[in-house]
Amino acid sequence: RVRQTTNLINLGVTALSQNDFDKAAEFYKEGLEISSGMADMNGSIYCLEGLAATYWTNKDPERAAVLFGAASAARSANNLLLEPADRVPHDRSIERLRGLLAGERFDLLFTEGTQLGVEAAAALAFGQSIRTLSILKNRLILDT
Repeated sequence: RVRQTTNLINLGVTALSQNDFDKAAEFYKEGLEISSGMADMNGSIYCLEGLAATYWTNKDPERAAVLFGAASAARSANNLLLEPADRVPHDRSIERLRGLLAGERFDLLFTEGTQLGVEAAAALAFGQSIRTLSILKNRLILDT
């Protein structure tokens, strides 16, 4: 199943590079479902980052910033490094997202995301029919 997640992540990367953001989101969501179900933290983080990339390109930069923050915190907490080949597209996505949001807004949302656990980040990534998601005791409310 880990190999299956890796394949889905690679398909997501390919779809993103072809600007097929909806298809990329499908691959990353399926990968996140599998990886989170078997406690594959590395796979879950890659899928969260991929979904964050699809959200900022699909006009939901706030959600993307929170997801990038959650993935970053999970990487640090689990001592999981981003592969060198993935660094450039990852950093490019962060910079584009920072450009879409005012710098302080991005920083706030990213920091709020670092307070989410992977499970809560996955719920946000799946975009379940949650009316609102409250982060850090109602300090930030995101409408879904």
